[in-house]
Amino acid sequence: MKKKEDILRTVRENNIELIRFLYTDNDGVIRGYAATAESLETDLDTGHQFAVAMLFATGALFFQHWKKTASIVISICCVLIFIFSTGLFIHKINRNNTVREAIIMLDEVKAYSGPGQDNTHIFTIHEGTKVVIERQENSWNLIRLKSGAGGWIHSEAMEEI
Repeated sequence: MKKKEDILRTVRENNIELIRFLYTDNDGVIRGYAATAESLETDLDTGHQFAVAMLFATGALFFQHWKKTASIVISICCVLIFIFSTGLFIHKINRNNTVREAIIMLDEVKAYSGPGQDNTHIFTIHEGTKVVIERQENSWNLIRLKSGAGGWIHSEAMEEI
């Protein structure tokens, strides 16, 4: 295990001016932290990101002859992670904003395993039941109940809200 003095010596010997830490918190969220070479000693004394600093120092030794290439590769990786996470965020927002819901309008409606009455009958739902429409094929809709159960019902049996 590297000691604080080894990490600081590595930073000084390689003329490193800015240290950027990326880590994953307990919730799985990627977070970042930057420190200057001058503030690194204080940060290490307080224990802030000590484990990440040790990993950084190991990486700095490996990449000391490849500084420019390593910084480009790391920058590209960070940009790709940012683009990917932004895309996931936008996808989640769009998915949440496009939820289609409906109310069952007939007394009893049979739900089937596929679009059409020739499929297996799975369950029966009653008038007033609120459902989520997942997809549509011709005049059949794949619906999901609040309980998580899903099946295909005819579109005339419900009214979209």
